Amino acid sequence: MLPLDTVWVVERDGRSMSVLKKERSLEIALHTLKQAGVEGVMVDVWWGIVERAGPGTYDFSAYKRLFYKVAAAGLKVQAVMSFHAAGGNVGDTCKIPLPRWVLEIGEQNKEIYYTDKSGYRNRECLSLGCDEVPIFWGRTPVQVYTDFIDAFCDKFQHLFGGCLLLLRMVGVGGCVCVCACACTCALAVLACTRVCDI
Repeated sequence: MLPLDTVWVVERDGRSMSVLKKERSLEIALHTLKQAGVEGVMVDVWWGIVERAGPGTYDFSAYKRLFYKVAAAGLKVQAVMSFHAAGGNVGDTCKIPLPRWVLEIGEQNKEIYYTDKSGYRNRECLSLGCDEVPIFWGRTPVQVYTDFIDAFCDKFQHLFGGCLLLLRMVGVGGCVCVCACACTCALAVLACTRVCDI
């Protein structure tokens, strides 16, 4: 697993952009892994980074650079769609929030988060209880996740079967992963039906 913050967001010239963190060190590490006999690496594709600008606005640019660097090193990459925040769990070395527009909806409707019996709301991920509720301007969380994965498929379909391994897990937070079919590249998020043809 590559570090959680391999892809990061920085402010440049008054706008946020996604970048590869420690890019030169990453290249050296990838080549070192290849020399050690490693076949590939796993990386989180963070919802809070990719769709940070607003609903349906996807920035996969840093992931594109990453996938090409991985391929140049002779490795494969397994991408995990991570629809949760980072920073609140053991071993987390950085803070990656949910997209701001999701958090703003959560301020208006706190029921979208898991809540324990003492009333603590976990803002790291959306509750499965709202999966079919149209809380995002007429769209459900499952539809939002599906659109994200569709955008990922559209952007990187040409890499499937090459350097990009089929997606096997979707992180929805709370150490919950939804496993997708390991042999057909069916990208499943709960009720997602999109299949990326290889």
